[in-house]
Amino acid sequence: MASPLSKARVLAGVGVCVGLLLIVLFTATRGGSETATETAGSGTSPATTPSTVVLDTTTSTSNVSATAVPTTRAATVSSTAVPTTTVPTTKPTTKVVMTAAPTTPPTPPTTSPATAPPTTPATTAAPTEPGAPTNVYTYYNGVYGCSVYVYFSPPTSDGGSPITSYTVSGGNGASGGAGVIYVTVAADGTYSFTVRATNAVGTGPPSAAAGATVNNC
Repeated sequence: MASPLSKARVLAGVGVCVGLLLIVLFTATRGGSETATETAGSGTSPATTPSTVVLDTTTSTSNVSATAVPTTRAATVSSTAVPTTTVPTTKPTTKVVMTAAPTTPPTPPTTSPATAPPTTPATTAAPTEPGAPTNVYTYYNGVYGCSVYVYFSPPTSDGGSPITSYTVSGGNGASGGAGVIYVTVAADGTYSFTVRATNAVGTGPPSAAAGATVNNC
């Protein structure tokens, strides 16, 4: 007949076997679920390491504890998307047209442009004596005694130099400015008067004569 200690050892051995069986079943079930989940998510099988079982046995007691240490690790999978390049399937329709360079040079002009003759500076003529005064006439009415008024207009040309004075010939003669000159006579009688113009160059020719009759000296 077996002793109580032998029965306890048998029961402890049976308990250890049952515990190990439960641990193996639990580990297989959990590992299968994780493996299926990881396979569905990433398409990669997990790397599995055998479980380690730690038994705590004591000769003085029949309690046996077994602790399972999970050692399963899921493999880390990283995926990097590869950029894709789209290649055009149609060719550009633009055409480049090359233009041939002309083979003949342009014809040079056969006639040269007309050349303007050199400009000759205008020459200024040297000044001369003025021309003769025009429109000469006299005025006498007896009231002025022995005096006669001689009227005239400037000459058509001053000779290129301004006229400085006019001179009346006839009677006692007189000089003055343009337009009219007052002339005296010595006695009653008929007199003829002419007018000359003078500039810086000299005195010009006489004008046509104009007469007057004096009767109240």
